[in-house]
Amino acid sequence: LTMVSSLVSMQSNSVRDVAAKSALAETRDRIYAVALVHRELYTTGDVRFVSLDDYLGSLLTHLQTSVQNEMRGIRLKIQIAHVKMSIDHSISLGVVVNEWVTNARKYAYPEGKGEIRVDLRALSENRAELTVADDGVGTDVLNKSKGTGFGSRILGAMAITLAAEMKYEKGAPGTIARMTFPLPQIG
Repeated sequence: LTMVSSLVSMQSNSVRDVAAKSALAETRDRIYAVALVHRELYTTGDVRFVSLDDYLGSLLTHLQTSVQNEMRGIRLKIQIAHVKMSIDHSISLGVVVNEWVTNARKYAYPEGKGEIRVDLRALSENRAELTVADDGVGTDVLNKSKGTGFGSRILGAMAITLAAEMKYEKGAPGTIARMTFPLPQIG
């Protein structure tokens, strides 16, 4: 997967169209979200579960540094509880985080300055909640997305995989993306 990500980066370097470059960068980050889970597994002794604080922390650090030029004035504030999930569910959650942070970066702050908050917390022993919030220009949650809609389709598929409830709320100001999902029983 790292090789595939590198090939996408190389292709991006040869493209001049800004929209195509952006789409390739998003593709590269989606691939990275999947590859990172496997790297986490190789560095831990337990291959059944992924520690989300380590995995999502690494993913968010990557997102912050991989688009440093675009996110120069955007800060990520990260609060991730020590929660474990299966490999497949961790990948799905990583893809959701990637999509929501990317959307907030692209749409919340047209002037390129602001804060994106990522919070994962356990609601109970068997349920957790992920939120990605910004204080940006906000969005009309009932209107069609500003992009191609591909990200929305990905998010819908990940919500199904996670058996999650997903919703968007108006902040004061900004937007809050919220997902609640079941946690696995770890024996």
